[in-house]
Amino acid sequence: MSSLDNNSALFVAECLMEYSRKKERQEQLRLEQYLEHKEQIALAKKYMVLLSVAGIMMISLCIGMVTLAMQAREKEEHIADLKIAVSELKKENQEAEKRMHGNVDYRWVREQAEKLGMSQAAKERIIYYSVDDVDYMMQYESIPQG
Repeated sequence: MSSLDNNSALFVAECLMEYSRKKERQEQLRLEQYLEHKEQIALAKKYMVLLSVAGIMMISLCIGMVTLAMQAREKEEHIADLKIAVSELKKENQEAEKRMHGNVDYRWVREQAEKLGMSQAAKERIIYYSVDDVDYMMQYESIPQG
């Protein structure tokens, strides 16, 4: 019986060792799965942070573009308003100039000039000067008396 007891004891010992190794392998596998799961969660967090930053940047860029477009539109409207104001002022200036020229009595001016000894200029006494588009002329010589 002793050999049977020894064989039984060996068998039981081998079964216990096998069971113990199996439990160790299961525990090791479970630990590896847990660590892998933790790494995946950390990677997912990094990915979410990256996506969040990219999303915030995209939203900021969109807001910036919309703001710039609105400012450009406002400036265009302001320029259009200024152009309208300039054209109205030009019209007013033209009307004022017409009124001014219409109020001049050229006959009275001629009579006053003749009283002062002035006479109508003959064609040969008229001298024409060409002036560039500047609003003044430099005089280098005296005007001829003629």
